[in-house]
This record gives sequence, C-alpha cells and structure tokens, in this order.
Amino acid sequence: MQTFPIFNRIRGRWYPNDPDLGDLPIFLLFHLTIIIVLPFFIGIALTPAFLGATLTTVALFLPIYFAAWRAKRNAHLIPLVVVMTLLGMATMQMNPGGNTYLVFGCAFAARISKLRGALWLFLWVSCCGFFASWRSSFGFWSYSFPMLVSIGVFFGNRWNMSAAKNTALLRMSQDEVARLAKTAERERIARDLHDLIGHTLTVVALKTQLARKLVTRDPEGAMAQMQELEDLAREALSEVRDTVHGMRSAELPVELAKSKMALGAAQITLHLQITAIALPQALENVLAYVLREAVNNIVRHSRGSDAWIALRQTAETVTLEIRDNGRCLKLSEGHGLSAMRERLAAVGGHLHLTLGSKGVCIQVSAPHTPVKKLLAQPREHSDATQPIAAAY
Repeated sequence: MQTFPIFNRIRGRWYPNDPDLGDLPIFLLFHLTIIIVLPFFIGIALTPAFLGATLTTVALFLPIYFAAWRAKRNAHLIPLVVVMTLLGMATMQMNPGGNTYLVFGCAFAARISKLRGALWLFLWVSCCGFFASWRSSFGFWSYSFPMLVSIGVFFGNRWNMSAAKNTALLRMSQDEVARLAKTAERERIARDLHDLIGHTLTVVALKTQLARKLVTRDPEGAMAQMQELEDLAREALSEVRDTVHGMRSAELPVELAKSKMALGAAQITLHLQITAIALPQALENVLAYVLREAVNNIVRHSRGSDAWIALRQTAETVTLEIRDNGRCLKLSEGHGLSAMRERLAAVGGHLHLTLGSKGVCIQVSAPHTPVKKLLAQPREHSDATQPIAAAY
C-alpha cells in the first residue's frame, strides 16, 4: 500500500506503520464528508449551530478512530466500537449522516479475532443503528442503505484479515526456507574449508620443516621443496576461490524448490514443463535470479490460482517462461524488472513482458553453451503439492 511523506510524522503514532496498510486510515476519513454533504442534499439548513455540533462530533470521533487502529486486543477494541456506535446514535438524532460513524463501527467490529465475536458485535452495532433511525425524525431510511454498506464492509474486512494472515504465514515460510538454506550453505562452506585448508596447511607445515632441514646440507632439495610450497599455495588459493564462488552462485533446482514452496503456501497451483538442460554457471545464476523475482511478483501481486514455469532448450538458446492467470492490465517497470534486464543483457539475453486480463507472462531467452546436465524433469507436472525431483 502506498505511503506519502506528508504523513511520516503521524504514521506509527496515530495508526500502525504497516507496509501493507500504508496511509489507508487517513484516506478513509474522506467518508466523513458524508456528514456534511448528506444534510445539504436532503434540504437541512446548514446553520452555524448545526455545523458546530456536527464538527464537534467529528472532533470526538477522530481520537476514537485512531485509537481503534492502534488497538491490538479485543478487550481494547470492543469498548472503542461501543463508544463509536453511541456517538453515531446521538449524531443521527440531528444529522442522518451520523450513520457514517456506525459504518466505521461495523468495519472495526470485523477486526475482532474470533468470527463469532465479530458477528455478535456487528449485529449489536446494526441494531443500534436501526433503533437510532427509528427514534430520529428521519425514519428507517436513514440507516437502510448504510446497513447494506456495513454488511459489505464487514465481510470485506474479514476477507482482508484472512488474506493478511495467509500472507504473514507465507512470509514466515519463506523466511524459514531462507534460514535453512543459509544454515546448509554455512555448513557446506565450513566442511569445504576444513577439508581444504586443514589438509593444505598440514602439507605446508611438513614441507616447511623438510625445507628447513635441507637448506644447509642440500640447498637444491630445499629449493625444490620451496617450489612445491609455492605451487601448493597457488593451488590452495584457486580452490578457496572456487569455494567462495560456489557460495555466491545460485542454482535453478534450488530456486525451483523454493518457488514450489512459496506458490504452494499462497495456494497457487504450479505447472512445470522442464526438459534436460545443460547450462554454464553464469547463465544458470541469471535464470535463477529471474525465476526468484518473477515468482515473488506472482505471490505478492497476481491473485491468480495457477502459475506455469517452462524451461526449454534449442540448439543455440535457452528459454525460461513464467506466467500466471491473475489479472494485470498495467505494471510499472520498477527495480525488479530493470535488474532482470540488466542481468540478462550481461549474458546476451533479453526479456519480453506480456500483460493482459489472462495474467502476466515473463519470457526470457539467452544463448548458451552446454556445460553440464542440470535438470531432468518430466514434461508436464501440475500438482503443486508434489516435490520437484530435479531439486533433490
């Protein structure tokens, strides 16, 4: 959700500093204009006394509204909804636009953790609204349409809460996968360095001792030992560099396994079509990066039900295609897409992006030189819950 610098001072103090929430609480307050606009359209005179009383209710409502956004427990939220409802009932006796406060009350009632408790609080607010409209001079009509709005707002907020919970679980799952991957990588590096450095330093120590003994009685033998020490040091340096390179490289089977887990957690069915591919390490790193970024975009933005990943090889090129069946008619090319294009350009590849009502399709292709057998995957696999054999 978008944020604006003008609200930086109050974000986090008046309402939660949540990236998914953004500055939405501020913009929802524009609904308060109904309290002034509705009386004007139904012919109520906007006298100074009327406007003063109406603005007083707004001033009383705002602290309750922002306190409800900051409430983290049901015990804190329920009293605020009750006070908000009572304020709306009192306002409706002089201004039918006071039903706006009850709509806000229904919206916050949806944030009660248990559905049963949320429904009971919603019904209580609705009954209070009908009672206040019956007692007012404006009749039941003053809460009939707002009641329909309240129903939509209540169930819409419950759906958003469920989606936010699933997103949080997905992030936890991704963080756990990343943590396990880092732990496994550290253990691998520790083993490699122990085997490499331990053996090399042992040989260095032995040859140094031998060269020291030979330096006086057999200078040529000592020089030979020192030459071997130099060669051994160069070889060890090369092996250390290979180990570090392996630490920094990315592998397509690993990214495919992560993609399967991320899409499965987001309840998106994954369809794979992968042939046996032989790729150089540099190209494999780039394709793994593109796959990771594309799948992250699908999980965060597509809201589709299916995703397809296809990896194909011709005589001269390799093509990776990632698409989904979500709906996206406009997409700003931010840092993610720009980084994809830059990385592909470095290996002579290019990216083609297609948007439409049937989803987003990212297709990349690059020239390749076969180096090693990387993947061996069945031609079609559409069960998102099954493991990817190539990654294990």
